[in-house]
Amino acid sequence: MSTQPKTVACSWIIHPGPGKIKDIKGLDEVKKIEAVKEIRIKLKIGDVIGVRESASEEYGHMIIQGENHKKLLQTIQKIKAKFKIIKE
Repeated sequence: MSTQPKTVACSWIIHPGPGKIKDIKGLDEVKKIEAVKEIRIKLKIGDVIGVRESASEEYGHMIIQGENHKKLLQTIQKIKAKFKIIKE
């Protein structure tokens, strides 16, 4: 029996920083990425976000899975290129 992992995964916690949410771009594109297993977003346009005071404060998260660390990092780079939270 192998003790090597078959896949690796990570959780990307979403907190856009302080400001008023003007737009959320690329979410539909990110949902199409096969390695993205779950997306939960608790943001709406017009929401006013305060300064993050603890690690438990989040406005959503993504669960990302990959064959290995390199593939996982490549997926994260794809997400970063597509997913943008625009603030006023």
